[in-house]
Parts: sequence; structure tokens; C-alpha cells
Amino acid sequence: MRSTNEQLQEVLKRSDGIRKVRAVRRRVMSTAVGACICLTLLIVAGLHLPALSAAQTDSGAAQYGSLLLTTSNMGYVVVGVLAFLLGIFVALLCLYVKKHTEMKRS
Repeated sequence: MRSTNEQLQEVLKRSDGIRKVRAVRRRVMSTAVGACICLTLLIVAGLHLPALSAAQTDSGAAQYGSLLLTTSNMGYVVVGVLAFLLGIFVALLCLYVKKHTEMKRS
């Protein structure tokens, strides 16, 4: 038979294990949800790409800004910039969640 203190230590050890598993699950789920949100925003931006390229203006002033921002390529540039920004957002979110969980352990 174990003493009361030994039983209490075993219960505390098991509860710590359960807490760690739950923390890992929460971290994985929050990262997955953030990635899904970013992917959804990117797909929505991609679906609106034809609308951006259809809104062409034939004025000469529209062509003075940049070679990449002509009316036919503007949608691709916007989607590329959005994809880059969303990738940065996911990376920062993962770093924040990792740092936050490490601070809770300490």
C-alpha cells in the first residue's frame, strides 16, 4: 500500500501530464485555426482577382506608377502581397503562442 503522500504525488503527476497534453492541443488548434483563417482570406482575395483585372482604365496616368501595377497585373500583385502578409501573421502567431506557453510553464 502506498502512503497518502505517495498517492497525492501520483495524482499531481498525472494532472500535470493532462495539463501539458491540453496545452499542446490548444496550441496546435489555435495555430491551425489561424492558418485556416489566413488561407480563407487568401482564397477570397484570389476569387476577387478577375474583378480587379476587369476594372481596367485606359488612361496613360495609370501606367506611370510602376511596371508591376499595370491594370492587368494589379490583381496578382495584390494577392501576392496579401499572401506574404498572411504568412508573416501566421509565423508571428506561432511564435506568440510558443512564447506564451513557455511563460506559463515557468
